[in-house]
Amino acid sequence: MVRQVDITRLDLSIGSLKKITDYVAEESFFSIYITKKPFTTITCSPSNLKELSIGHLFSEGLINSINEIEQITLNTFDNSCNVELKREIALKDRISNNQQYFIEPKSFSDSYEKIPYCTVSSLKVKAQVILESVMQLNSKAEDYLKTGSTHVAAICKTDGSIVAFAEDIRRHNALDKAVGIAALACVDFSECFLSFSGRIAADIVTKVAQVGIPIVASLGAALEPGISLAKEKNLTLIGFIRNNRMNIYSVPERIIV
Repeated sequence: MVRQVDITRLDLSIGSLKKITDYVAEESFFSIYITKKPFTTITCSPSNLKELSIGHLFSEGLINSINEIEQITLNTFDNSCNVELKREIALKDRISNNQQYFIEPKSFSDSYEKIPYCTVSSLKVKAQVILESVMQLNSKAEDYLKTGSTHVAAICKTDGSIVAFAEDIRRHNALDKAVGIAALACVDFSECFLSFSGRIAADIVTKVAQVGIPIVASLGAALEPGISLAKEKNLTLIGFIRNNRMNIYSVPERIIV
C-alpha cells in the first residue's frame, strides 16, 4: 500500500526546486498469533495480511497444509491475525524444530539441517519462460512503480502464468504473501516456480524448500550459503536474470534451453 506525501524536488542539472506530490510505501507492525498465543511480530506493507500469516507459518514449517487450519481471524484494530490450528497439531514439536530464529554467524549448516523440508519435484521449465516471467515483475508491481521501494514475488506455472502475486517492503514478506495466496487456492507448489525480485540468501531458499517449490528465479543475486543449501536440497537456483542471460547456481538440468 502507498501513501501520497508532499515533497520538494531538487534538480541539480537545472538548479531548480519544485514542490510536488509523490508516493511512498507504507510500513506497519503486524503480529501473528497461533491458537491465541503470540508467535511473532514483523514489519510489513499493510496488505494481504491474512495471506501473509498463512504463508509465513507455511514457509517456516509451522503448518504443512492449509487443511491444518481451523479458523483465521484478522483483527484490524490492533493489526494482528490469529491462526487457530486443529487440536491434533503438535505445535510445540514444530516450534522446537524451527531453528531459523536462532542462527549464529558460524552455524548455518547445523541450524538448517534440522529443518524438515518437502521433497522437491523434477519439474522442468523453458529458459525463455523463466526469463519473461522475471523480467515482467517490476512492470506488474503497482506499488513498486509508484514508490520504487517494494519487493515482488510471483508463483508461476510452467507456461509462465501467475497463480499468486504479491508485493511488500520486505522480500521475505513478499514471498510469504505469495505462498499464502497460493495455499488458499490449493496450488500444487511442486508444479510451480518462484519468480522473485530480491537477493536469494539461505533464508529465502529455506522458505522455498519448506513448501516444495523446485525452482527459484530472481532479478537479484544469490548468496552463500543459499547456493550450498539449494544444492543440498536439490533446488534450482537462478539469479541475475537480465539482458537474455541468467546465472544458474544449482541443478541446471531443470532448465530447458
